[in-house]
Amino acid sequence: MIVAVLTVLILILRFSIEEFAIENKPWRVNYLQQYLKFFIIGVTVLVVAVPEGLPLAVTLALAYSVRVRLALVFTRSVYISVIGLKRLPNGTI
Repeated sequence: MIVAVLTVLILILRFSIEEFAIENKPWRVNYLQQYLKFFIIGVTVLVVAVPEGLPLAVTLALAYSVRVRLALVFTRSVYISVIGLKRLPNGTI
C-alpha cells in the first residue's frame, strides 16, 4: 500500500511542478481529470501488489462509471429542454 501512495504522490508532484512551477500555467478545472488518472494508477498498483485491493478497485470503478453516466444523462436532458425538442411517443427524439 505504501508503494501505491508513493506512486500517486510522485505523479502528482511531478505534474504539478512541471505545469505550475516550470511552465507557469494557470490552474484549470480539467487538471482534476489528470489528478483522477493518477489516483486510478495508484489503485491499479494497489490491486497488482495486494490481491485484497481488488474489491476496492471494482467499487471505485463502478462508482466512477455511474457518476459519469448520470452526468451524461443529466447533460442530455438539459440540452433537450434548452433547445425545445419534443420526444416521440416511443421515447426517442
